Amino acid sequence: LNSPVSAETLEMLNDKYHFQTLMIDDDSFTLFPNYTLAFCELYEKKIRKVFYCQSRADFIVDNPDVLKRMKQAGLDTVFIGFESGSQRMLDFMQKDTTVEQNLQAAEICHSLGIKIWANFMIGLPTETKEEMLSTMNMIRQIKPEKPSGAFFTPIVGTHLYDYCKQNDLLVSEDPAILGSRNPSVPKIKGLDYRWMMKQMYPSP
Repeated sequence: LNSPVSAETLEMLNDKYHFQTLMIDDDSFTLFPNYTLAFCELYEKKIRKVFYCQSRADFIVDNPDVLKRMKQAGLDTVFIGFESGSQRMLDFMQKDTTVEQNLQAAEICHSLGIKIWANFMIGLPTETKEEMLSTMNMIRQIKPEKPSGAFFTPIVGTHLYDYCKQNDLLVSEDPAILGSRNPSVPKIKGLDYRWMMKQMYPSP
């Protein structure tokens, strides 16, 4: 296998740690389908245990057969950055996906019995309350096993951070505040975070 993953590496991890579940914390794990398929062959042959990984909605829509193979090899849960139910916001953050792809990817996962950890965010610069509600509605349609919401956080080095700084939207330049994606404290100016919290965590 011409890749960073080898049978020896997998066997060493299994022998040393005796893990029951493997979390592949790699944003690009499914970037190249042939790499992903090669991993599945090795993993099924050498390990045959549950694993979790990250992927993208457009990859899942374009490669349902690869996702099916991943399920056969042990994939239990996939982490997907759906991010927004507003196409304008997806374009604004340069996500290169569509709301329709988000919904289609969820349908594929459900049909294969793969659990969904749905990452999404509200509170982007210029985002309206209607657009935030469209995101919450999308998540209800997706019906993930784990909805994981966050307030948009301007990360240094991104074009959205530059946008916030140029438009005087930053509430702080303290990395301790800007580095947290948790919906706990305001990230940018001009948003009703109390209202946003109620949308993200509605009362029963």
